Amino acid sequence: MDYKKFYIEDDSVGKKEFHCELTAQFSQSDMNGNLSLASILSITSDGAVEDFALRGMDYLMLKNNNFGILVSRSSYRFHRMPKSSERIEFVTWEEKPQPLQFMRVYQIYDSNKNLLISARSTWLCVDLSSRRI
Repeated sequence: MDYKKFYIEDDSVGKKEFHCELTAQFSQSDMNGNLSLASILSITSDGAVEDFALRGMDYLMLKNNNFGILVSRSSYRFHRMPKSSERIEFVTWEEKPQPLQFMRVYQIYDSNKNLLISARSTWLCVDLSSRRI
């Protein structure tokens, strides 16, 4: 698959956005030619995990420190569904963390920078031994 990844930083507000440009694949689409909900959930969760990993919080670092990160809740707003073979740009960033949880924002744009999907999620930090937050 053809894709491009990069960061955009805004030091004035302390925000570091992770961007990934990709093409919606036929195999990710439903019978109407729209990107499936399962594929959208995969793109957003995989993008968040990749952003965490690029910033040093990958699976091995968390496991070695006996921590895990779990999605607690998420909400999505669909402005328009991406279509099969459409070039899209996925953007995510972390908002200011709260105790024991991370707040994350997601946006998906078309090639003309029109907002297709906006979303938010909360991730919880969990002790793997005690299974407590």
